[in-house]
Amino acid sequence: MTMPDLAQTNLQLLREVLAAEWSDADLQRLRAAYELTMWAFTGQYRAHGKTQIAHHVGVASALQRTGARPALVIAGVAHSLYFLGEFGTGRVGPHEEKRARVRRDLGTEIERIIYEYTELPWSRASVAQLPAEAATASAPRRDAVVLRVANEVDEHADAENRWSATDPNFDLVGPDVVDLVVVVAEAYGVPDLGVLLREADAAGAALLVAGVLVSPQENTVFVPPASYRRRAHVAAQDSGLGHELAARVPGARRAAAWVRAKLA
Repeated sequence: MTMPDLAQTNLQLLREVLAAEWSDADLQRLRAAYELTMWAFTGQYRAHGKTQIAHHVGVASALQRTGARPALVIAGVAHSLYFLGEFGTGRVGPHEEKRARVRRDLGTEIERIIYEYTELPWSRASVAQLPAEAATASAPRRDAVVLRVANEVDEHADAENRWSATDPNFDLVGPDVVDLVVVVAEAYGVPDLGVLLREADAAGAALLVAGVLVSPQENTVFVPPASYRRRAHVAAQDSGLGHELAARVPGARRAAAWVRAKLA
């Protein structure tokens, strides 16, 4: 059985959207999303060694192949910007300065989808609740759920959990996970995405992975070039101590913002 042949490079994805006769405006936004992603994910590799940006392209490809509108496909290209994107500020999460940058580059609609994706809980318990919420979910929330399903498609197409260690903090693993997510896909009006997920899962289950190829990594890793030097103030802010100080000390975040502005 073969894996679903999802695009993994920008050129492969561009061929797909050109065949779908996207408008020039949508093509420009797609290019902007890819360029922003190149910048934000430089040097990032998933636990099994695949580049982070290739995964993003795969998510967008799954959406494109199942009929998603251009804005949602473009959001797929940049979906985990607020989780893992490096904005040079040493701040984790969807802070306003990051959101302003994404709104400027990609527009309000796409930024809202990415934000909702970031805020959407994704665990066994939360996924089980999603079908009951489908009828009353807002449009951005629905888009975020569909984006999450597409994320699962690319991960299963790679047989991701076969190539690297399993994150012990992530409970959405096991043989019933695909069934749970397929029910979600159907409830949110994207059954074709659920079908694609089943195909990816079946192909991954049939894959034999030699033990010597399994990475001990559990999460995305950053592999900088040899000339890379991280700015001291960013490293300090991004450390556990830096985040604790920011949470506990009044005015610490404003002071950090002032330092960043002076050293930019």
